[in-house]
Amino acid sequence: MTADTSDQPNEAPKTDERLGTITGVRVCAKCGFNLMGQLILREPIYNLIVARCPECGQVTPLQEYPTLGRTAKRWATLLGGVWVLFVLGASVGISFAMMGLMFGAVEVGGDDFSDALPGDWWQTSADRETQLQTLQDMGGVIAAIDPWILSLWFGGAVLSLIAGIGASIVMLGIRGVRLALVPMLLLIVPVVGFGIRRAVVLAEIKGGSVGTSEIAEWLMGPHITAITLVIFAVMLAAGATFGRRIVRALVVLLLPPPMRAGLAPLWLTDGKDLPKSPAWGAKKAK
Repeated sequence: MTADTSDQPNEAPKTDERLGTITGVRVCAKCGFNLMGQLILREPIYNLIVARCPECGQVTPLQEYPTLGRTAKRWATLLGGVWVLFVLGASVGISFAMMGLMFGAVEVGGDDFSDALPGDWWQTSADRETQLQTLQDMGGVIAAIDPWILSLWFGGAVLSLIAGIGASIVMLGIRGVRLALVPMLLLIVPVVGFGIRRAVVLAEIKGGSVGTSEIAEWLMGPHITAITLVIFAVMLAAGATFGRRIVRALVVLLLPPPMRAGLAPLWLTDGKDLPKSPAWGAKKAK
């Protein structure tokens, strides 16, 4: 005999409980889609908190972390301060390195002219006229620059490019023209150093005789310094402008989608979506 169950109410199927939305960066482990803004659900069977990827349908479990205590917040503040000090120290170090390369370029660039000078000292107006004539005979300031200066210019260009790329990563809140201009603050130390050095050489000239290296520095230094600073400025601007693109390309090339979550600000700061890689899930399943 079969019991009549027609009068018994059917139990409604349980549905996911909506808890909120994902406000931070979280990447789908299967396809790499950014789950920011997706619903946070508590599924009814195992009572787990999950989110579903709208791109591939993958269910991603979400871990509930306890609120950070007072000690953890202090450590976070301390580490933030250490990071700021590190960035400032690195900026100052790069600025002084640029100044050293600039002084080296002036010294190396004037070697040929220094060796071509007929006298060893700058003592009289006749000597100065002879020195200027020697410079003209060599084809002018640009033609008289020692070719070995190219090695220092190349080193300075590489340093400036790396500094510009680093600035674009550190200053994620800055975009557009300002991103290319702010790194120019690194040139303050070289410019100030040039002014101080110029005043020292002038004082030596007024105080008495100076050697051929100082003569070459006085006559050729401003031109070499200007070229050096232009190279630094162009490479800084290029590094800052294209730095994030370069780093994003390296991240996509070297890291699989699940490992890119911590680097998501590199995309989000420029209004870009995280790169998707549907093939990652298939490879992982195999």
